[in-house]
Amino acid sequence: MTHTKTPWQVAAQGKIEGLNFAGCRVKSIVQHSDSAAGSITTTVAEIIGEDDAAHIVRCVNSHDALVAALELVLEYHVPKINPLSDAAILSARAALALARGE
Repeated sequence: MTHTKTPWQVAAQGKIEGLNFAGCRVKSIVQHSDSAAGSITTTVAEIIGEDDAAHIVRCVNSHDALVAALELVLEYHVPKINPLSDAAILSARAALALARGE
């Protein structure tokens, strides 16, 4: 699975920032990177409600850390030494599968 490099940001200003037709504040989501040619801004999504844009950015930027944490839980879970409930382990496995698009 490939996607635009993180971290993503809610654009402070942009061509579509403002009010949409329903009168809701809208934003775009961007990713900034530096290259030999200079700073590059990639637009990831446009015309998103301000609160939704913030939520999407938070989810995307925390995704890799959450996957790594769940992988560690599953890797080091030893039932007889450090028991976790079956429900917790099943939940961790299900969350990882969802995060990986499985």
